[in-house]
Amino acid sequence: MIQSQQHYLAFHKLKVDQVVCLCTEKSGGTIYQVKALLRDSKRKDSQILILQLGENDIKKDTNPKEIARKLISLAYSYLDDHPHCKKVYIGQLLKRHFAKHNKYINTLQQSLEFNINIAATNHHIQKSLKRLQDNRITYFHHKDMNDHRHQHEEIVNLPKDPIHLNKTGEKRLARSWRGMLLNFLKEEKEGRNIRIEFSS
Repeated sequence: MIQSQQHYLAFHKLKVDQVVCLCTEKSGGTIYQVKALLRDSKRKDSQILILQLGENDIKKDTNPKEIARKLISLAYSYLDDHPHCKKVYIGQLLKRHFAKHNKYINTLQQSLEFNINIAATNHHIQKSLKRLQDNRITYFHHKDMNDHRHQHEEIVNLPKDPIHLNKTGEKRLARSWRGMLLNFLKEEKEGRNIRIEFSS
């Protein structure tokens, strides 16, 4: 999925001087696993960290409040260890459909419960960040991804692999992050030499 996101970022012509995207990927990875990958990353000068994860934790942990806490804790841990980092964006967790072959979401009831926990986790992230009032960490809502009840069905690989994003979903996600990056660059005085580190 990361390679596809890189492709679509290029497809959408993100032409800004010195933008570097380092993709840290752990297929099926949890917050704990991605934290270890970020800790071991050789790139230490990233000015933005994008966290697009948490869904795999929901498969194993049904406590949305705790998952939100772990994500925000990861953001603060990264900021503490990387003084060059100016901003951490926590991406909206995305709903999924069920697949009979999937270990965790193989019935309609399980997908409904999963998506309820997705919505609850997003709510707790926003609520916690509002209470913290730290402008270094921002929750980022993805437009055209989960804006109405059945929209998530448009962005996954129905019927073969409804757990993962299809090309439409990947393109929309990349377009969403592209818009965020451009807004960040506009807010920067220099408007260049921005290094971006992806985590998914």
